[in-house]
Amino acid sequence: MPLNKIELEITETSLISVDNKSLELFKKIKSLGVNISLDDFGTGYSSFNQLSSFPVGTLKIDKSFIDTLEHININEYSLMNVILSIAKLYNLKVIAEGVETEKQLTHLTRFGCYHIQDTLFKRKLFCALH
Repeated sequence: MPLNKIELEITETSLISVDNKSLELFKKIKSLGVNISLDDFGTGYSSFNQLSSFPVGTLKIDKSFIDTLEHININEYSLMNVILSIAKLYNLKVIAEGVETEKQLTHLTRFGCYHIQDTLFKRKLFCALH
């Protein structure tokens, strides 16, 4: 299997304890062609500095944010725009985790988020919607 087909998921909260030695290891893994994604994004304490120095290529928006899309108000709308703006700023792919309803899917595509890890379609895969 080509290494670029492998994706290593790191939870956002685990970045808190990443030291320079660990960071160098992740950079070496990335240099081999392995993709690194930051899982459960929005639940931890990532800083902009960490996003710029950590070799991540994908942000996976935590399901807790997706759940709020059922009863969306201006605050969730703003937060989703912030997350997507951060991803765009750092040239990161975004995957929305745990999409369960058509309404959530509609809101996500309206926001410009086209990659989902779903339960809506009753399978565990990544869908690219355009």
